[in-house]
Amino acid sequence: MGRLERKDRTLIVLVLAAGLGLAVATYLSVVAQKSDGLVERFLRHADTRIDAVDRRIVGETTILRSIVGLFQGSVRVERLSFSAFASLVAPGGSSFQALEWIPRIERAERRGYVQSARRDGLAGFRITERAPSGKVIEAGVRDRYFPVYYVEPLEGNEGAVGFDLASNPTRRAALAKARDSGKLVTSSAIKLVQLKENNTGVLLFAPIYQSGVSTATIEGKRRNLSGFALGVVRVSSLIGGDSGQAGKAARDISANLDLYVFDKVRASGKRLLYVHSSPARSAPAPDLTLAAAQTGTHLTRSLFVGDREWLVVARPDAPSLTNYRAWEAWVQGIGILIITAMLAGYFHSNARRAQVITALVEQRTAELSQATDELGKSEARHRSVVENAVDGIVSIDSQGIVTAFNAAAEEIFGHTAAEVTGRNVNMLMPDPFHREHDGYLRRYRQSGVANIIGKRLEVEGQRKDGSVFPLDISISETNDTERQMFTGIVRDITDRKQAEMAKNEFVSIVSHELRTPLTSIKGSLGLIQGGALGALPEKVKSMTDIAYANCERLVELINDILDMEKIESGKMDFQMQPMEIESLFSAVMQITEGLEEAYEVRFEFPDKPHTRSVTGDKDRLVQVMSNLLSNAAKFSAPGGTIEITCEKRNGGLRISVSDRGSGIPEEFKDRIFQKFSQADQSDTRAKGGSGLGLSISKAIVEQHGGVIGYDDRAGGGTTFVIDLPEVSSANTRH
Repeated sequence: MGRLERKDRTLIVLVLAAGLGLAVATYLSVVAQKSDGLVERFLRHADTRIDAVDRRIVGETTILRSIVGLFQGSVRVERLSFSAFASLVAPGGSSFQALEWIPRIERAERRGYVQSARRDGLAGFRITERAPSGKVIEAGVRDRYFPVYYVEPLEGNEGAVGFDLASNPTRRAALAKARDSGKLVTSSAIKLVQLKENNTGVLLFAPIYQSGVSTATIEGKRRNLSGFALGVVRVSSLIGGDSGQAGKAARDISANLDLYVFDKVRASGKRLLYVHSSPARSAPAPDLTLAAAQTGTHLTRSLFVGDREWLVVARPDAPSLTNYRAWEAWVQGIGILIITAMLAGYFHSNARRAQVITALVEQRTAELSQATDELGKSEARHRSVVENAVDGIVSIDSQGIVTAFNAAAEEIFGHTAAEVTGRNVNMLMPDPFHREHDGYLRRYRQSGVANIIGKRLEVEGQRKDGSVFPLDISISETNDTERQMFTGIVRDITDRKQAEMAKNEFVSIVSHELRTPLTSIKGSLGLIQGGALGALPEKVKSMTDIAYANCERLVELINDILDMEKIESGKMDFQMQPMEIESLFSAVMQITEGLEEAYEVRFEFPDKPHTRSVTGDKDRLVQVMSNLLSNAAKFSAPGGTIEITCEKRNGGLRISVSDRGSGIPEEFKDRIFQKFSQADQSDTRAKGGSGLGLSISKAIVEQHGGVIGYDDRAGGGTTFVIDLPEVSSANTRH
């Protein structure tokens, strides 16, 4: 047999070379695609797995915040109520080893708290601390305690009950940080002695403040702190979730992952917090440093637990995703078989990728279904909290139609939820609020200016039987993508108003009984001072002068108390009639003459008052001006100047009294118009006064349909302003 022709050999060589080249190229392409696909699939599953951890963290912190809401929305939370609520919001599948209430207990309150706990069934309850030897002993005497007072579940956590967290410097620092920031604070890792394995835990501290008080400043937070909600969290449950087979399938389907959790706040050598090993491992994953965990194929995400940042690093449990080995023995095979096999492998790879995508879609669908179920459970828990709230809760839409009406509201108003839902909320209001409420809502929708939203008000409500009663109400606004909603928290304050009325009547009776003898004493002292008994020795005269001055102060105090009582009870008579503003200023000028001599100050009237009229009671307005002028003179330095001006402002008249005195202390500004309010500084006390003047002035101005306020004056001092409506818009009252 002869040799083949050169061109045939060449063609065969070319075909073999082409087939071999195509086989090699196809092999390399499939290897690259396979490796990239595995890495991409790992990153998708790692991101999904860390998302699940993040959602669980958010859910657990929400449970702790709901306990904060329970205490802030309730007058008192009993031990059984706390236990029932904690069991409701934190079922067996949660990550909490325990949920606890840590009250702030002053030294004088310690005995009462201990006795109350023992009455609740904790016979051996005491407030404890840990001695340097490690032994648990009864806490020593100190100004303040923060013991574990309520705990759920109690079983397995009995040893924590009564332990004063403030006795431990690390815990005390965490409590102080949570108190001053008003935010959730997370501790570093601790060991949970109740657990034999996977016993790494952290503590979550959430501060609870007294309801209805200011916590805008650190001082306000410290002063009004009630205690803390504390969550003891199992990190293994928080990261690993459910341990059942369904949980594993949902988390680790098609991807074997190790999760490393690092505490970013800790020193670099102590950052590793917890390691969650892949279920496919026969032995636990090794401990790694952060740098080692971030080598090779990995995904790192930052998750925030309270104020602490955790770094979660996901790694595949295989040594490498790119160590893909093909069939080396087939490289030297027949060209056509290699090409066919590689083409089949290529199509097979695409089919596998389509299968992976389908599996991912099914997994995401299952996750969405699970999330929907969890949302439904969360809404059910929310409805349970609303229905069992002590205060009435009424929700309306932007048109005033009632959408929610809880059991407490039913008891307050006498209506059932079915009778009220779907109807206008003004059915719960007496006139004039009944007629005007829709107008309030319409103006708010048009202007966006909130006058009552976010504030606590006292109004009147109307029961089903038509009776009118006083209400305490606070209104909040919520907006979603579909509609605008308003929620009101209401409380019947009939008992409180009756108590205030009884107190005012008592003050009135006492004041009247004191005024008559004081007037007689004052008159007798005046006669003595006037020489009715002849010349007095100097020492006797000095004591008589002091007694007479004190009588005057007591008479003024009693008159102020009677004025306040009349205003609050609606018994003060106001003789409303149109008057020229010039006549008011004429009376003011007479007042300034005596004040200038007594305090060595000067009053100035830079501008002539406008020829305008207001409707009012001249004597009462003169009383207001007298109080403002007297205060300005008292707190001005000798030789100081006080300006009295009148100007047109917003369709009415503004009267201003400006001084260059010491100004108003920052901590006193929020209570300056309250009854018996005085700045606590010694120089202010030395000025005298009952602390009722500004409160009475505010009530009188409001009876005239006006507003009184103040501003800090540039360069020092204070400007008090009174805004009064013109005659055409005044509201005459008798």
